[in-house]
Amino acid sequence: MPFSYWVSEHLFWQLLSAAVVTLLATAALFALIRWAFGLLKQSRQQIAFLITSPIFLFVVFGGVLTTIAYLQPRPNFKTYIRMASTVGKVDLDIKSPVFLVVSIANIGNMQSTADGWQLTTELNRNKFDGVPVTLSPDTRVALTSKAGTSFHFAPGGWLYSKGLESIEPGEMVTGFLIFQFPQLQPDAFARGTAKLTLKFADIMERTYVVRIEADQLNGHVPYFPGIVEFGS
Repeated sequence: MPFSYWVSEHLFWQLLSAAVVTLLATAALFALIRWAFGLLKQSRQQIAFLITSPIFLFVVFGGVLTTIAYLQPRPNFKTYIRMASTVGKVDLDIKSPVFLVVSIANIGNMQSTADGWQLTTELNRNKFDGVPVTLSPDTRVALTSKAGTSFHFAPGGWLYSKGLESIEPGEMVTGFLIFQFPQLQPDAFARGTAKLTLKFADIMERTYVVRIEADQLNGHVPYFPGIVEFGS
C-alpha cells in the first residue's frame, strides 16, 4: 500500500471519528441542558437559550475539529522560479527546449518528496504539453543564453532526482528541469508570447501549480554552485 494512500486513509478516519464525537457530544450536552431547564419554570429567554445553545456548542466543537484537522502533519511547498529560459544554443539533441531552475521550500510540518513534474505552455492561444527530458545523472549540459552567456548545469543538479529524496520541514531544495516541445518549431517561443505552467505533487498527492509569465523568460542566469555554473 503506498505511503500517501495510507496517510490519506488514516487522516480520513481521524476526521470522521472526530466528527462523530462532535455530534454525540453536542447531542449529549443539548439533552443535559434540556433536562436542567425542564426543572425550572419556562420563560422566553430560557426557551431562546434552549434553541440557540446547541448551535453555539456545535460551532465551538466544529472550530475544535477544524483546528485538529489543520494541525495534522502535512507538507506544504512554496515554489520559487530562479530561471526560465528558452536559451540560444544547447549541446543536446532536443527540440524547442525550456530550461528551469526551481527552488522548493517545505513550509509544512511533515517531510515529503516532490515529483510528477509537468510543464505546459500557452502560446498564441494554443496549449501544448512539454515532454520531460531525462538524461543520465552524470550528464553535464552546456548552454549559451540568447545574451551570449555560456553556462552549464552541473551533474547531480537534476530536480527530478533531488525531489525524490525526503525534504524535511524548513528545508529548501534547488535544482533544474528540462522540458522539450517536439510539436513546436525551434523559433516558436521567439515568435509568440508564451505563458508557462509548472505542476508537481507532494507525497500526499496534493498538486502545486506555478505560473511563469512571458516577462519571466530569458532573464538573467543565476549562479548556484553545483547546479548552475558559468563557463562552457
